[in-house]
Amino acid sequence: MKLLNMYEGKDFDSPEMAKLAKRNLQSKKCLHDNYYDMYVKMVNLADKYLTKSNGIKLELGSGGGFFKSVCADVVTSDVTDINGVDMVIDAQHLPFDDNSVDVIYAAHVLHHIPDVNKFLDEVMRTCKVGGGCVLVEPYWGIMAQLFFKYLHPEDYDTKVVDWSFKSVGAMASANQALSYILLKRDRKVFENKYPKLKIMYDRPFNGIRYIATGGIWLKPYLPEFIFPILAWFENTFWPLMYIFGLHHIFIIKKVD
Repeated sequence: MKLLNMYEGKDFDSPEMAKLAKRNLQSKKCLHDNYYDMYVKMVNLADKYLTKSNGIKLELGSGGGFFKSVCADVVTSDVTDINGVDMVIDAQHLPFDDNSVDVIYAAHVLHHIPDVNKFLDEVMRTCKVGGGCVLVEPYWGIMAQLFFKYLHPEDYDTKVVDWSFKSVGAMASANQALSYILLKRDRKVFENKYPKLKIMYDRPFNGIRYIATGGIWLKPYLPEFIFPILAWFENTFWPLMYIFGLHHIFIIKKVD
């Protein structure tokens, strides 16, 4: 049973909600700083683990974000037509040639894709050898499971048999446990099915600091001066995030 439903009575698939999300993200300094740090980390990890060959850099689910301010040459996209986003793209059907993409960035997107197999097939097709994805998703530590199961309005179902789910809307449909299913519960299945997609990096982050921001839709719970202290603490004592982290960042690399 969900104790909090901030989605009730709202159409989160509408362009208006994307505009509101962008405005909230830009106006809340603590949240903006959180996303900025996440974006920088994503770009730095791509530079470290993925081959750069002047191929396409793509962001999925750009929506109300500001990733382009961190990575100027990225192609932003969303599954719906949103002002300021470069392309309308369904992650299950990428409109790019074979072996043309260097990196696909996606924050809080994977668990909204109805058939993740189609997305992974597209990664295999479009990414160059040495390229791949940098993804941010809900984690499966103790605090993350409590938060996503009982407080966050989207589903977090670790027991579902199938990796796919029926879509009733780009944002309305989700299983936040999808990365747990792929990378932990069904890791061997994933590795056998996609032997050329290797997990190169996987680390949790974003604990109390993110909760305290109130996310996109709620007000911050702490005064502004506390957030840099929380950021320092989480970065310095990052192994604690295996218990207290809400999200994790991981890299899937296409190998020869």
